Amino acid sequence: MAQVLWIEDNWHMWFTSMRAWRSTNGRPFEPTYDIRHAVSDDLHNGVHDPEPAIALDAPREAGIVRPCVVPGPSAFEMWYMVRGPASSDPNSRNDRIGYAT
Repeated sequence: MAQVLWIEDNWHMWFTSMRAWRSTNGRPFEPTYDIRHAVSDDLHNGVHDPEPAIALDAPREAGIVRPCVVPGPSAFEMWYMVRGPASSDPNSRNDRIGYAT
């Protein structure tokens, strides 16, 4: 899922991007994700930032997904979902909501 906003004559998009497959805690491979950012003036051609907008904090995180960006009083604010790594105990996954400005 992506978030698209019109800001100062350009479209800005924050989106989930697959980073790699990894095996954690002896569990089968699982996908890992970052949140990335791109800018476009026509929604067809754009420029992606070379670095993630929100980077994965491995190994304690497995995915950062579903960005929600809103204008704040002094900067843009983003809420997103952080998925913990796979575990043999489904109650220890440690998913949470993240926040950034």
